[in-house]
Amino acid sequence: DSSTSRGLGDVYKRQMLENVIKLLYALGFESVTEGDPLLCLMKDSTESTLLDLTNLDELPKALIPLAERMTAGEYLRMKKCCGQLDGFEVSAEAKDIKLGDTTVSFAMDGCTTPEQRLDALINALTHCDKAEIYRHRRLVW
Repeated sequence: DSSTSRGLGDVYKRQMLENVIKLLYALGFESVTEGDPLLCLMKDSTESTLLDLTNLDELPKALIPLAERMTAGEYLRMKKCCGQLDGFEVSAEAKDIKLGDTTVSFAMDGCTTPEQRLDALINALTHCDKAEIYRHRRLVW
C-alpha cells in the first residue's frame, strides 16, 4: 500500500496506546486493553485534532504526552456518558490523618461528589494549553 498515513508511525501508535492504558490503570481504571475499539477511536480522534491544530502531517514527539492525556480523558468521558464506569471510584481514601495530637488535613472540598471529582479529573486530562500546541504549528498559505 503506497498511501501515506497521517500521524504517528505504527511503533509510536502502539507505544502511545500502551502509555494511555498505563495512565488509566494508574487512575484506577483497570479494565481497558489495546484492542478496545473506543480507546482506538479516542486515540485517532485526539491525534487528528492535534494534527489539525498544528497543520502538520505527523504529530511531534513533544506533543505525544499531551495526546496521551487527552486520549485518556476523552476515553473516560465517553465511558461516563455511556454509563460504563462501573467499579471506577474517584472518592478519596481519607480527608485527614490524625497521629497523637497532630492532625493533617488534605486540601479537599468536602462538598464535592464523586461525579464532580470525576468531571474535574476528565477536565484536567483533556485540557490542553493552546500555546503548547501552537508552538509546533506550521503556517499554511
